[in-house]
Amino acid sequence: MGFSNPHPSFEFNWGIADVIQALIDAGLRIERLTEYPYSNGWIGFEGMRDLGGRRMAPPATMPSLPLMYAIAALQPQGKQGAGGRGRAVAGAKPITIRPWRTEESERLLTIWLAASRIGHPFLGEDRLLSQKQLVRDTYLPMADNWVAEIDGKVVGFIGLIGNFIGGLFVDPHIRGAGIGRALVEDATARLGRLDVSVYADNQAAVAFYLRLGFVETARKATDDEGLPFAVVEMTRAA
Repeated sequence: MGFSNPHPSFEFNWGIADVIQALIDAGLRIERLTEYPYSNGWIGFEGMRDLGGRRMAPPATMPSLPLMYAIAALQPQGKQGAGGRGRAVAGAKPITIRPWRTEESERLLTIWLAASRIGHPFLGEDRLLSQKQLVRDTYLPMADNWVAEIDGKVVGFIGLIGNFIGGLFVDPHIRGAGIGRALVEDATARLGRLDVSVYADNQAAVAFYLRLGFVETARKATDDEGLPFAVVEMTRAA
């Protein structure tokens, strides 16, 4: 691919207890702690397996170990400044961004299917419907999901696997209100660098990420399932 990251990388040996205690000392409320049995692009052992999407799992001869974790922490209400963390404004409507609740899975699935029908019609209706069960049972539980809320209603969500955007979907009835941008900017504020893979045929999504400062790093002729749909890999520095 010939891509060389021009940005420096800094690594620190901090244990989970160190990180959690620092968040507690800062007065934050821990909302979620999730461990992942793979890493994003990090090859720490000989024989690590590529699961696709830059997810590297331990060798088959090793037991399943957590190689990555994600923490979601919020500043308690009443301690926020004007507007607060995780807030943006779409016209006159404030957008609240917060961690999802498991009881909201059906609402997220509804948004996912409606947005996928518009963005990924080339996959076909039968495939989208078959993927819906996979999204419900596998992708939602494994991802660090954050929702965008307007007037108390969930209107979009972003699913994160570490720094990788596994999915970004907005209710098609409320497109153009800045919801997708707000979700990406909130994730950037928390995580720094973001990576994403986008179907090349979803030209609107490719253009959206380019507008937000993402740059193309590679292209693949097939998707993670080996289907003949080109995928654009993109990244954005903090």
